[in-house]
Amino acid sequence: PWDIKLSPTFSWRSAFTGAGRWEAWVRAPVGGNPSVNIEKPGSNKLPSYIALDLRMEKSFTIKGDLRLAGYLDVYNVLNRQRATDVQARLTNPDFGKAFDVNYGREFRLGVRVYF
Repeated sequence: PWDIKLSPTFSWRSAFTGAGRWEAWVRAPVGGNPSVNIEKPGSNKLPSYIALDLRMEKSFTIKGDLRLAGYLDVYNVLNRQRATDVQARLTNPDFGKAFDVNYGREFRLGVRVYF
C-alpha cells in the first residue's frame, strides 16, 4: 500500500559435504604428535540449517530518473543458530560439543541512489 518492496530469501543448507562433516581423532603419542583419525573421514555431520532473510525497501523519486531508496535487511529472521564446528578430539572433555556457531539475527540499514 505504501509502495514498499518486500523481498524474502529462504535457504536450506545441508551439512552433507564439506566443512559440515567431521570425524573423531586423537593425537598419536609419537614424535610430532600427529593427528590420527579413529573414524572414517566424514562419519558425522552437523545438522542442516534453515535461514530466512528479508529486505524491505522504499524508494522516492527526487527528480526525473534520480531516485533515493532506504532499505532494511534482516538476516536470519527466525534467529536459528547451528553449530559450525565441533570438538572432534576424542580425548578432549568437550568431545562432540559445539564450539562455534553461526551468527544470530542481524540487521542492516542503508540508502541507495538510483540514477
